[in-house]
Amino acid sequence: QAFGVAGGEVPDLDEPQRLAQLAACLAVLRAEGLVQAYHDRADGGLFVTLCEMAFAGRTGLDIDLPAAADVYGALFAEELGVVIQVRAADAARVEALLGGHGAGGWSRRVGTVTAGSRILIRRAGEALLDLDRMALHAQWSELSWRMQRLRDNPETADEARSATLDAGDPGLSPLVAFDM
Repeated sequence: QAFGVAGGEVPDLDEPQRLAQLAACLAVLRAEGLVQAYHDRADGGLFVTLCEMAFAGRTGLDIDLPAAADVYGALFAEELGVVIQVRAADAARVEALLGGHGAGGWSRRVGTVTAGSRILIRRAGEALLDLDRMALHAQWSELSWRMQRLRDNPETADEARSATLDAGDPGLSPLVAFDM
């Protein structure tokens, strides 16, 4: 249930072999060091996925939907799928690997990571949304912060909130110190 609306069809997996193809391709992409970030898009759709990735990486986004796209469906459909972030220099190699694993026909570029804090959504080049990432992140995280203040130590909840809203905080920068 969301906003008093319940029901509807849940995402399903009509072609399980596609999931296996994607998993095989992701293994190769990771082995070749081509994946910078990865996130499923089933909970909240593409918009939620991209925002969460931008929040974690402290980046802006420039997203361009195709001209024929149903904007709401493209951004909020909770279908099975993933978003992978790759370097622009690696995009052709990634697309070739996706195609070689049978995933080329159902994958596409959705946008680019940008410096700064703007989240820009376009359709065929026409701007639909232009949001400040920090303001959106503040709204996004407010409920969690309020719940954490009630559940945990309010002082540590406030410290975590301050770090979340600190534009100078670099965000997540993992250093993997073991072989995967």
